[in-house]
Amino acid sequence: MKKLLSLLCALSLALSLGACAGKGDADPLAKMSLEDVLAASLKDVPNLPDSNPTALTADDFEFFAFAPYQEGYEGIQADALISAMPHSVVLVRVPADKAGEVAETMREKADPRKWICVEAEKTVVDRCGGTILLVMSNGETANAILTNFKALYGETPTEDELKIPEPAGDLLGADIPPAEVVEVDENGFPVDAAPAG
Repeated sequence: MKKLLSLLCALSLALSLGACAGKGDADPLAKMSLEDVLAASLKDVPNLPDSNPTALTADDFEFFAFAPYQEGYEGIQADALISAMPHSVVLVRVPADKAGEVAETMREKADPRKWICVEAEKTVVDRCGGTILLVMSNGETANAILTNFKALYGETPTEDELKIPEPAGDLLGADIPPAEVVEVDENGFPVDAAPAG
């Protein structure tokens, strides 16, 4: 009986070590540096834009993570070096008891149009224990990064998590009436509105 009980306890412990983000108490990413988590999350992602991973400071934490900085928070960002390319990967580490709240704030406030002239196709927020991933990029890139991140704690993304959103309406898809042809004079003024003179 003792052997069976010991075996069940060992099995239960092994299963809980593979769990993450509310599915158990273990956090397999806690012993990895954010730099290592980032490198593993970006590994073999095709068509990844050039970036220069940089540690977040108290001053720029909220700009990249969309959540206010508090003492003890740490983060790293890997935005595309070309600002006309909408691509941002951010990892933050916060105390596990605050991670759910911080992740929800990031999900609500993340702005896929932070580049002003361009917009990321997909925004992803995922967490394991106190480590939170935020990706804003094209759909395929975001999905590849999410897949790598989840693999670090032994999970795979669901079909819903891998859905790429339909593009929002924009001027390219809008019904714009055809341009009106207007006759102009030698100075470029419309003939019917040429200045008197």
